[in-house]
Amino acid sequence: MGEILQVAKEVLAPVILFALLYAVVYCLVLASKYATSKLEQMRSEAEASGRTAQAAAFNLALTVLNGVTNTVVSVMESEKAYTLRQKVKAGEAEYEDLKALSQEAYTQIVQLLDVQVKESLNSCLTDTEAYIKDKIEEMLPQIKASYRETVEEEVPGNES
Repeated sequence: MGEILQVAKEVLAPVILFALLYAVVYCLVLASKYATSKLEQMRSEAEASGRTAQAAAFNLALTVLNGVTNTVVSVMESEKAYTLRQKVKAGEAEYEDLKALSQEAYTQIVQLLDVQVKESLNSCLTDTEAYIKDKIEEMLPQIKASYRETVEEEVPGNES
């Protein structure tokens, strides 16, 4: 009976983790749509009040970007990056594969951002692509550490 519970725990834990991550992605998409409507409202107000509204729209766009980036990088870490990093360490994969994964994360982030969010970012940043890639690199260490802790907790014998 104990073995059955242990196997069920080992099987269900990753499934539940993935389901939670996808739920977070869904919530972020909804938040992005809400933020987009707010940005559209701010855009109309920007004509009347000048740069103040542009700054507020940019701050809102940054908030959306942070949320989307965090979610995409977390999902990539749990689905691909952690395993790929282990394969690179073991010599079973190339470092270039990790770089390709970083580009894939960037592409997904850009696809998830709404048009108004992209426009707001582009209006205030000189190189939006570089900024987003820097944001990925900025968030990656914390996400890697968090995921590593989760994986270590699920490994039998590592319980404190």
